[in-house]
Amino acid sequence: MTGDAGVKRILIVTASRSCTDRSLFLGALATYRVIRPGACLYIGDGTGGDSLARHEWSRLCGYGDKVSRATAAGWLRVFNADWLGPCRPDCEPGHRLPRPGGGTYCPAAGPFRSPAICDDAAATGLPVGIIAVRKENAGNKGTRDCLKRARSTLAPVIEDFIDILEAWQLPGRG
Repeated sequence: MTGDAGVKRILIVTASRSCTDRSLFLGALATYRVIRPGACLYIGDGTGGDSLARHEWSRLCGYGDKVSRATAAGWLRVFNADWLGPCRPDCEPGHRLPRPGGGTYCPAAGPFRSPAICDDAAATGLPVGIIAVRKENAGNKGTRDCLKRARSTLAPVIEDFIDILEAWQLPGRG
């Protein structure tokens, strides 16, 4: 971890790319900060829900949209997936997929990120909270994978588990 923020616990947020309800993230994260002060947010670098959570956490920590400042202060840790980088030795040969703009990407980069998040959280020795935000009727593959890994790696230190299912909104209703 970076900075010297007085971190007392880790909060892992895993969220579907299709989650777009900013108020849902703000409510969940603000509540967590009140009931469990001193948390450092561990999260992926994904779009959608991950991005919303990173920005809301940064605001709650007093850094506005400056995610890099919250990271430097030790209140936020972002884990990157190297989609364009080389495959790992345990990737299946020929599994890379074409990118719309040309080139290829490794579809296993996201799943490799989940154990990195969980292993890093476990190495801190701090209690861990988990907030999972899934989208109704969506695959939520990455979110499910991160939850599975967190439950197996972090079971002894999990102090809170919050599972949120964001319902699809009908057009014109919300």
